[in-house]
Amino acid sequence: TVPSIPFTHIPQSPSINAMIKVVLEIDEIEGKTLDDLAKVSALSEKTVRNIIHDLEQFGIVIQEDNKYLVDTHISEISAKTILTRIKVKFKRHGLAELLKKNNTIKPATIDQIIQYLKELNPTAQYHTRTWETYAKRMIQWMETLRLVSRHASECTFNDLGDISLDESKKWTG
Repeated sequence: TVPSIPFTHIPQSPSINAMIKVVLEIDEIEGKTLDDLAKVSALSEKTVRNIIHDLEQFGIVIQEDNKYLVDTHISEISAKTILTRIKVKFKRHGLAELLKKNNTIKPATIDQIIQYLKELNPTAQYHTRTWETYAKRMIQWMETLRLVSRHASECTFNDLGDISLDESKKWTG
């Protein structure tokens, strides 16, 4: 059997809404440049670059001739379809696997999430505040994708099924 290699990307998008705003401007035929996407989304080019990087990691967009196109494997370009595809990828995330293994009953604290992220990225040398920011961001993503339930500053793994667009609107960045 082939061993499972967990996904370990930590998204840099400022919010799911910003990411959705950008991806809904991209098609699978003509594509858009970073500059085009920054203008139509009213976001900075740096922010759009971070969003595009995340979308590439999630298998949503591809780059062709300095333009970004939606991957042809995506049947419908809608917020729900995009988030559902990202959720599939997140289910294979190393953090989701650790939470599923260790925290389906006993909640994980922020410190435990940070420790999990450090285990997944052993060569990363971030400042303590950066690790905390990444831990909180991952919890936000996983809560929005309905993979964790949050209880104050703790969370438990609990796949709640289909994506809720209302849930994604709570997190605006």
